[in-house]
Amino acid sequence: MLVNTADWLMTESWAPSGGFVYITNSPLHYDKGGRGYTSLMLSEIFAFALEVTGDRKYRDFWLESMKGTLDGPLCPGGKQFSQQTRQTVFGLDRAWKMGIKTLSPEEH
Repeated sequence: MLVNTADWLMTESWAPSGGFVYITNSPLHYDKGGRGYTSLMLSEIFAFALEVTGDRKYRDFWLESMKGTLDGPLCPGGKQFSQQTRQTVFGLDRAWKMGIKTLSPEEH
């Protein structure tokens, strides 16, 4: 189920321009994706899919979805801070265990 969810997120919720769309069934939002909070919150599912399948597409997607998400400072508090941190640590931990030691795709 989780691997199928990762596949759905990759094919249905990722905009061609690069980033997760806010509303997947709205033509107004179809190609207005962004990385940021959503990528951080979903980082664990793609690392999990890589872990259980060994399929490199999840590694590549993890790196693509995380591109630039940790470049700036964290928001100082409240909802934005918790969105940036609550799941990210688990995704980073799983990715580390799967051999992803940097967010730079060139180093993989």
